[in-house]
Amino acid sequence: MINSLIKGGSMRYLLAFFLVFTILLFFNCQPGQQITQQIDKLNTEIKELKEKVNLLSATLDSLKSAYEEHYNQFHAKKPAAPKVKPPTPKVKPPTRK
Repeated sequence: MINSLIKGGSMRYLLAFFLVFTILLFFNCQPGQQITQQIDKLNTEIKELKEKVNLLSATLDSLKSAYEEHYNQFHAKKPAAPKVKPPTPKVKPPTRK
């Protein structure tokens, strides 16, 4: 069929076919309104989640600094003074009678 159109010199039919095919392809490739709404909704949710992550990150940093301050104030090991052993009394060994 295409050979007969080309041999007949009738390129108008091919051009019309190409235009109709292009128009149909264009309209079929357009996203539907529901899909566009879902994409917008997901983008909004992503933005909200990013904001929440940033807020949680800031809160976590605050908690870390408060913990480190508490740990250094109450639980950090301080250099210990050398321990001096109390003198032990000398015990005489028992003698046999």
